[in-house]
Amino acid sequence: MDGARSERDARLVSTYLDELRGQRRMALHTLNAYRRDLGTLLALAAAQPLDRMSSAAVRRLVASQPARGLS
Repeated sequence: MDGARSERDARLVSTYLDELRGQRRMALHTLNAYRRDLGTLLALAAAQPLDRMSSAAVRRLVASQPARGLS
């Protein structure tokens, strides 16, 4: 993962979590779970930037988790 992509993805995640915290008033534990899950998604996505991932690609990555012993 290159530095520019990493920084851009980190900003996207941060903006999304800020929105959840401010507008939806989600609990801290929920936000932490979202942060962990998004980090896992980014790690699985390897070279693909978050803002260019299709919903089908996200579904494939999420569907692969039970095979890895994750949920």
